[in-house]
Amino acid sequence: IRGRCISAAGYTRCATSWDAPREKSKRTDIAIVLLTTLIAAAAIISAWIFQRQLTATITSMQVSERAWVGMVNVNTPDKVTTGVRFRAFTSIHNFGRSPARRVSSAINTKIFCTPFPEDPPYRDSNTQFFQSGSPESSDVVMPGHGYETGWAELDHPLTMGEIARLTDYTCGLYFYGRVTYCDIFGGSHYIHQCSRWLPGTTNTFAGCNTYSDDDEKEKPPKQCPSP
Repeated sequence: IRGRCISAAGYTRCATSWDAPREKSKRTDIAIVLLTTLIAAAAIISAWIFQRQLTATITSMQVSERAWVGMVNVNTPDKVTTGVRFRAFTSIHNFGRSPARRVSSAINTKIFCTPFPEDPPYRDSNTQFFQSGSPESSDVVMPGHGYETGWAELDHPLTMGEIARLTDYTCGLYFYGRVTYCDIFGGSHYIHQCSRWLPGTTNTFAGCNTYSDDDEKEKPPKQCPSP
């Protein structure tokens, strides 16, 4: 075997002809390991980015295609005046692009002489589950469709004293409601809407500055069918 020897301090080392290829092979192996590690890391990062983009796309699609249910108008034939037992109803409408399932609603009409409560009372008789007449779809509101609620009525005729307090804004005559429903993707939602009579008008109501959640996810969610 050809090579060369170097002597120093009584110690002799000979470098053979195969030492250089062996060192080169070692460096190549290290480079391959590093490159493989970088490729694997890049693949993991790419997969993570793709998953996030896919999740964002699915979420965006669900938001654009899901049901959006709301209450439309305060409807009443009554005047807000002395001796009238005021009553009103509203319409529940699906403004979204897919059916709303397990739709239920509750409404009430009440006078409050204190700030509007965070959790206002409802009467059990005013809680309704949508009925379409078909057992297979008794709790479904299709997109672009809806239903009218029953009446929400004061529990007594309005008195002169109440009209005076309503007129000077000491008290307020409120019509309010809630709706809960599921979308087709398994999401659970609710809305709260509130309107207050405008003194000086026959029966015009304007939106409240409280208890008006346009659309929120229920916490904890109601039981919704799986997608």
